[in-house]
Amino acid sequence: MEDDDAFGNIECEEYEPKGKKSIPKVDYTPKIDDHLWFLDCIDKEEMERILKKDLKELKVKENVDRKRLKVMLKSIYYKIDYLYLNQDYEKCLECCQQIRNFNRVLQDKTSKLLVPDLEIRCSYRLGHYQSAIDKIIKFEESTLSNINRAAAQKYMDILILYPQSLHHLLRFNESIVQYQKCIVISNFVWEWWFNMALAYIGLPIEAINKNNYKSLIDGDTMKITNQLQSLLDQSFSMNNNISDNHLFCAHYSLKSTLYFIQQSINVKKRLDAKLNYAKPLQSILVIIQHLLDQCNIDHIDIHSTTLTTSTTIPFNDFEIKHFVEFKEMLQPDDDDEEEINPYDL
Repeated sequence: MEDDDAFGNIECEEYEPKGKKSIPKVDYTPKIDDHLWFLDCIDKEEMERILKKDLKELKVKENVDRKRLKVMLKSIYYKIDYLYLNQDYEKCLECCQQIRNFNRVLQDKTSKLLVPDLEIRCSYRLGHYQSAIDKIIKFEESTLSNINRAAAQKYMDILILYPQSLHHLLRFNESIVQYQKCIVISNFVWEWWFNMALAYIGLPIEAINKNNYKSLIDGDTMKITNQLQSLLDQSFSMNNNISDNHLFCAHYSLKSTLYFIQQSINVKKRLDAKLNYAKPLQSILVIIQHLLDQCNIDHIDIHSTTLTTSTTIPFNDFEIKHFVEFKEMLQPDDDDEEEINPYDL
C-alpha cells in the first residue's frame, strides 16, 4: 500500500525569472496645454442647434444634448477665469451672455449668481460706471431684498462697487449714502471710511487711493509731495463752500480711518518683521493726518441750531450715530455728580 501524501505528488520546477517588458510609448497630448483648449472648444453650430430644440425635451436630465450643454458650460467657466485674470473684460461679458443662453435650459444655480457678479465687476473695470450701477441695483432687488445683515456680508465686494462707481461719476452725495450702507454691514474696512471722507470733501476717488498713494509721499522725509499739496489746495479752494456738516463728517470719517488703519498695523507688526508689511499703511497715515489738518472743525459747534437743523444738508441717522453722538461721548461732562460712597448711605 502506497503512503498517502497530504499534498499529493508535487513536482518541483526550477524558477526562471521572466524578462522585463518595456512600457509601450503612447503619443498623447493632454487637453490642458499651451494652446489653452478651453478657449475655442465649443462648436458654435452644435451649440445653436441644441439651444433651438424644444425646452421640455432638453430639461430631461438623461437627454444627451443637455449633457453636452453641461460640458460646454464647464469650458466657459474655465474660459472666464482665464479672460478675467488677463483683464479681457469685454470677452468676459460675451461669455456671460452665453451662460445666460445656457441657463435658460440648465437652470444652473451657480451661474445664476456668477453672471451678475461677473457683469458688475467687468463693467466697473471697463469704466462703465453707470452700467455697473444699474446692474448692482438690479442685483440688490433680486438677491438681497430679503436677506439679513450677516448674509449680506458675503456680497460686500460687489456692493462696495456701487458707491465707488458713483464716486467715479462725481456724484458725491449719492456715493456718501451708499458708503454708509456698506459700512453699516461691515465697518472695519478703512478704505471705505477714507473714500467716504474724500466724497465729503469733494475729492474724486482717483485723487488718493491704494494704487497711487506711495507716489504722493516723499519716502525720505515722509511728507506729502508738492503734487498732492497743490491738489488739496486746489480742491479746498474750489470747494470753499463745503458745508460745516460735510466738513465735520469728513473729519470724523478720517478719525475712523486712522483707528482701523492702526488696528491693521498692529496686526501686521506681529508678522515677520523682515517683510515689513506695516510700512505701506504707515505711509498713508501721513496723508490722512494732513487731510485732518485741512479739515479743521475747531470753529464748528455741533449744538448750533444752524448746523443740526440745516435745510441744505442735514445730518442723517448714520452721521448722528457715528459722528455727532460719538463726538459728544468724547467730551467731558461738566455736570458730573460727585461719586457717592454706597457705605455712606
